[in-house]
Amino acid sequence: MSRRVVVTGIGLITPLGLDAATTWARLLAGESGLGPITGFDASGLATRVGGEIRGFKPKQYVDNVKNLKVMTPMVQYGIAAAKTALDEAKLLPDVEPERFGIASGAGHATGDPSALIPAIEQSATGEHFDLAKFGREGIPIINPLWLLRGLSNNVLGFASAQFNAQGWNTNLQNSGASGLMAVGDAAVAIATDRADVMLAGGYDALCSPEAIVRHGRLGLLSLANEDGAKASRPFDAKRDGFVPADGSAFLLLEALEHAHRRGAKPIAEILGYGCGSDAWRLMDPHPNGEGLARAMKAALADASVAPEAVRAVFAHGTSNPRYDRTETLAIKAALGGASKRVAVPAIKGAIGHPISASGAIAAACAAMAVRDRKVPRTLNLETRDPECDLDHVTHGSQEILSGPIMVNASGLGGLNASLVLGPLEV
Repeated sequence: MSRRVVVTGIGLITPLGLDAATTWARLLAGESGLGPITGFDASGLATRVGGEIRGFKPKQYVDNVKNLKVMTPMVQYGIAAAKTALDEAKLLPDVEPERFGIASGAGHATGDPSALIPAIEQSATGEHFDLAKFGREGIPIINPLWLLRGLSNNVLGFASAQFNAQGWNTNLQNSGASGLMAVGDAAVAIATDRADVMLAGGYDALCSPEAIVRHGRLGLLSLANEDGAKASRPFDAKRDGFVPADGSAFLLLEALEHAHRRGAKPIAEILGYGCGSDAWRLMDPHPNGEGLARAMKAALADASVAPEAVRAVFAHGTSNPRYDRTETLAIKAALGGASKRVAVPAIKGAIGHPISASGAIAAACAAMAVRDRKVPRTLNLETRDPECDLDHVTHGSQEILSGPIMVNASGLGGLNASLVLGPLEV
């Protein structure tokens, strides 16, 4: 990177809290935000445990409350996290709108499926669905707001208007890598002088019947409902899948000189970013973790950081039997012998997996870990998997030496990203 990029604000909406300070404090305390789903009747679903957002009041974050009728819950979480990051950084109005952009990692967007039921019923002929009749009589009775609520770039659009961000903008929908890729792309935009300030992060909501059915049918979710808060078990021998969760994270990134000019105090510096594709299979990670290993090596090279200097790696760690194993191999391949000496926490044991938000949440936590020189423990790792033999921080939060911290994220389709953050060095 050429221009130096720093983090000056963090907004978090997670099952552990509605701001960065609360989420981080509860993570370090070893608390869990997971439990039985209560937001709807989940009794008929195979997965009935999740990471829900509690006590959230969207009107506190949205300037024009009329927009709420077009915002799904995950969009509301995204706007809330973005506004919280801006407020923490005390940015506005100290930025030129044309040099202020947004990079968002979006979840799977959809309107409420029940809104289509009248149109589908109108289009039935006996036991058959008549597509021509659907076009003539069904579509005209579908509320146009159904389509607007399902746009995948809603946070980008609403946030740009609310915060007057007129500059560089991008929206990514890359499964579990989305949020971290958005942060990485935003850092590149600033480093290459395309923007001075970027809001970057991700948002998602998996605690819904539609999302749970979709991911459950793919065989990705945990069925350990009786375990409640212990159902998410990253790197544990008894892990059986991820726990669905809601959440969002946005980071306020600035060019270092821009932050200095307005007197902002950086939390951490973005040192490097890398991506790597498995080029393998849609549902399976490469058996040797080659794509993630390439992403990590590219991030280290971009940051000019040697593997021996890395203090911690915030793992993707979804609690998926295959992904956790291949991530272990990727970390070993990227860091070599240093992999045995580095702390590798996995926060999804505490917050579950808010897919497109997960990498951004981990990046936010890594920035705070850089600041505080401390990483949280990996919850629920009770039975060691001999194939996952790194230091996953199992005995409480752990102090680390000042230095670079990496963040990993992976998604379906073989997508991988890695980010390097570190303390601000003069």
